[in-house]
Amino acid sequence: MKCGVGDTFNIDFPFSGVTPMLPVPQKTGSSADYSSVQMHQFVTDFTKNHKYGNDTYWGGKALVQTADYMLIAKQNGWPEYDILRDSLRAELANWYTYTPGKKVKYFARYPHWRALIGINPSYGSEAFNDNHFHYGYFVTASALLGMCDPSFLKDYGGMVRPIAKEYANYDRTDTDFPYFRTFDIWEGHSWAGGMSGATGNNQESSSEAVQSWGGLFLLGAALGDHEMLGAGAMGYSMETSAALEYWFNVHHDNFPPNFPHPIAGMVWGGGNLFGTYFSGDPAWVYGIQWVPTSPMQNYLSRDPASTTEMIHTMLGLQEKAKGTATISSLGGQLGCAVMSVAAQANPDWSAEQMNDLITANDPIIHDDWAGITYNWIYANRMLGTVRTDYISTIPTSAAYYNATSKQITLVIYNPEASESTAIVMHNGAKVLSVTVPAHSLISKSFLADEK
Repeated sequence: MKCGVGDTFNIDFPFSGVTPMLPVPQKTGSSADYSSVQMHQFVTDFTKNHKYGNDTYWGGKALVQTADYMLIAKQNGWPEYDILRDSLRAELANWYTYTPGKKVKYFARYPHWRALIGINPSYGSEAFNDNHFHYGYFVTASALLGMCDPSFLKDYGGMVRPIAKEYANYDRTDTDFPYFRTFDIWEGHSWAGGMSGATGNNQESSSEAVQSWGGLFLLGAALGDHEMLGAGAMGYSMETSAALEYWFNVHHDNFPPNFPHPIAGMVWGGGNLFGTYFSGDPAWVYGIQWVPTSPMQNYLSRDPASTTEMIHTMLGLQEKAKGTATISSLGGQLGCAVMSVAAQANPDWSAEQMNDLITANDPIIHDDWAGITYNWIYANRMLGTVRTDYISTIPTSAAYYNATSKQITLVIYNPEASESTAIVMHNGAKVLSVTVPAHSLISKSFLADEK
């Protein structure tokens, strides 16, 4: 860490936006092309078969999965939308409601700790471990549902807010929770250990930490709470930068000479570790930094060459350790995570991998993440890689560049109840303005050399 002399300092954090979803993929004429029939089959299968977990981690994951499929169905005008929306609302309402004698799926006060803990806990979350990981799923799912069903946040916003504040209380006047419980401003990222330890605190899943901020940002947008939205933007900017620097070492200038690994699976106050709490697979050291698939994940393709290098290195390490490194051999969630990240740098490769799995009826395509991954691969194939140098006055937006078509595409979501005009800036100059209908996602493309 760098030191300076003085009694005040400012931190400037770049933020180019986060969208709740991506546009509906379209056929590109390439091999292994997008199929809306296949996408609908994924949505149909999930709607029929999905289940919710009883603890805050796996239950939270299932909430976000349901929200993602709900958005896909809504964008395509499929009837599963109503089923998934109602299911998600009922499940979140169950978690956000307590009746005497209830054993699971509620949140309880820890008044002496100024805390709110979900029951059933998991992985030590009752002792404050991983609170931002777990509750980030609840906040994200609530935000996405609220964007489809504003009445949900009118009814349950009073419960979602304190769950968000459990890990990211941005309001210094709110003494019910510590100020930014899980975030370390000095390090520029979150910590996951509730009580710390002999070698300091630690964090494993940098990507779930990122989601906790992205969810806070989207919830602020859905609630019209600009203070919450701003806190989410701050945390997202810093956490994504920290993930790229301290976990992935993208510039190859942070790890000490005696750390002979390409990335860190866990960052500790006392050093880095190439490993995880739950698996010895090298692929999972990477994979736990890549879940869940979401537009929040596009920071991983800010440098597409680095993304490609990560995928190749991971597959090489996995093959050396396990004797094989095919997507099929990785299994459902991990295989989907690898294809999702690779899609941001080489979507053609991911599309071919997914097409082969579908043709072979591989077990991976029956995983709950498969349809989300399929949608993500082809949306990225259509859009290209993220561009952070285009900024919209509607912050729920993002810009992408397609190297094949040479087009910039702006994806903009208007969370307001009335239409709004987005002014898009590039290097300080106005590029265009576009009107976005209320509660709508639009995309606007133009040739990069024209603007």
